[in-house]
Amino acid sequence: METKWYSDFWRLFVSPFSGGIDQVVQSGTLKKGFWGTVFLWAIPYIILALFGTMLIPFLPHNEFTGLTYLLGIGASFMFIFAWLICIGWSFVMVAIASYVYNWVITKMGGTDNVQAIMKVSWYLQGYGVLLFSIGYTIVLV
Repeated sequence: METKWYSDFWRLFVSPFSGGIDQVVQSGTLKKGFWGTVFLWAIPYIILALFGTMLIPFLPHNEFTGLTYLLGIGASFMFIFAWLICIGWSFVMVAIASYVYNWVITKMGGTDNVQAIMKVSWYLQGYGVLLFSIGYTIVLV
């Protein structure tokens, strides 16, 4: 059964122990886990950008208004840069963790491959980002 990345993450979020983990193991792929995590990493930055744009009408309208808008444009570029840094850091951490877990499993006599561990690690990373985004939104609001 072919599933989409968002249905995998939804099932993992709604019912992780009664079907979500099984769905990820059976029908999840490395590609879906990676792209799902990339899109989920965008959520906190989108929420922060929306919160920032809600503050713009409350700023004073004087000679510093143009400077404020320029700072907002610069901040949006910084959000994109921070998003790319988060994706890159996630990639490094998932790769290192997958190889370390695989090394430990093989040293203990188990058999597994790095791709299977990396697939689960990508979904775990995305799940953590999703929980972080929900907590971040609750604190922000």
